[in-house]
Amino acid sequence: MIGVILVSIVLFFVINKFAVEKTTFKDVLFFLAIPFLALFTTRLLLWITEADAIVNLAILLSLILVTIFYVFMRSKSKFELSNKHAVIVSFVYFFSLWASEFLSGLAQVLMFT
Repeated sequence: MIGVILVSIVLFFVINKFAVEKTTFKDVLFFLAIPFLALFTTRLLLWITEADAIVNLAILLSLILVTIFYVFMRSKSKFELSNKHAVIVSFVYFFSLWASEFLSGLAQVLMFT
C-alpha cells in the first residue's frame, strides 16, 4: 500500500509539471490502478504457486517492463505528453516503484526481526 501512495504522489508532481492541462491526484491514481493491480495479482499468484525464485523474478521483471511500457503509452495519450516527457514519466515510475519496493522490504525486515 505504501508503494501505491508513494508512486502516485511522485508521478502526480511530475505529470502535473509536464501536462498541458492541470491534472488531479485522482487522475494519476486511476491512471496507475491497472499497473498496480497487475503487479499485485501477479505477486499473489506467484506466492500461491510457490514457484522457483528465479522463475518468480523473471516473471516479475517481465511484468514490470510491460507496466513501464503501459505507463509510457498511456501517459502520452491521456495527459498529451511528448515522447521526451513520457519517457521521463516512465523512468520516474520505475525508480519510484523500485524505491517503494525497497522501503516495503526494509519495513518488513525491521518489523519481523
